Amino acid sequence: MDPIKNINDLSEKALDHRAPDYYHSHNTRFGNFWCSGKTIAQQTHFETQLPAGIHIGAGIASMTTMSPSSGHQNFDGALASYFIQPEGFEEQSTTTLKIGRTISSGLFLPWHQCDNVPEEVSLLSEKFDDMPGFRGSNNIAISVVEKLCAPIGSHYQGDALKLIAEARVFELLASVMIAFTVPLAVFTPKTKLAYMARDYIEANLMEPMTLKTIAKEVGSNVRSLTQAFRQHFNMSINQYMTHRRLEKALNLLEQGLSVSQTAYLVGYSLPYFSEKFQQRFGVTASSVSKKLSLPS
Repeated sequence: MDPIKNINDLSEKALDHRAPDYYHSHNTRFGNFWCSGKTIAQQTHFETQLPAGIHIGAGIASMTTMSPSSGHQNFDGALASYFIQPEGFEEQSTTTLKIGRTISSGLFLPWHQCDNVPEEVSLLSEKFDDMPGFRGSNNIAISVVEKLCAPIGSHYQGDALKLIAEARVFELLASVMIAFTVPLAVFTPKTKLAYMARDYIEANLMEPMTLKTIAKEVGSNVRSLTQAFRQHFNMSINQYMTHRRLEKALNLLEQGLSVSQTAYLVGYSLPYFSEKFQQRFGVTASSVSKKLSLPS
């Protein structure tokens, strides 16, 4: 029985199935790699007990946790994590997931393997002391987390599946290492404003947004925000939102959604979506949906 999958299982009433849910788990030479995505339809409380071992992860969620070793913690947005759970000292934690999209990925090394950690994993683990407990860092980009947590396509089979799973592990280890060891950049006020706007857009990508709304959320006005954003990202806010929504749409199509479902989820009319998708990727959305749809 997969102990991590049990933690990812939620009751049907807690989930919104208009967006695709998934849980993939792959055994690699480094440990068990998994990725998960679900949309929470109502605020949900549950208790979990992580299995003994080392847990390395990344995800995007709005949640609170309470545990004896780590106390009360709030998370909202992208997060990198490193957690040591010694054998014989497993503890219960209470988690509250708030409404919205939650994605996560991780690498789990059972406790009995921790005396012989693969060299690639030890490059990360030696950055930490051996004290048990949870460590979290928000010094990780939302776009990086999305790639780590994206479902692995069904067209990967056999040796190709092993390779892509191990590639995800390498990227996860590197991303978590950077999150905990590279200092946060010292931003100028304009750069900070641009990043705050980007983070807000990423966190609300599937929701309708206006420039006025974004400016209000980051404490600025439309003119100052649009100038700062274009100066830093070399594109307008509307261009950025279109670019990211089309990337999200490609991911949804690769998960097996129809073109009409995908257009609806990213907030576009079907004709407009089809036109913009072909302009962006050079192929029609329907060709991607037919070629890469998951088996029923």
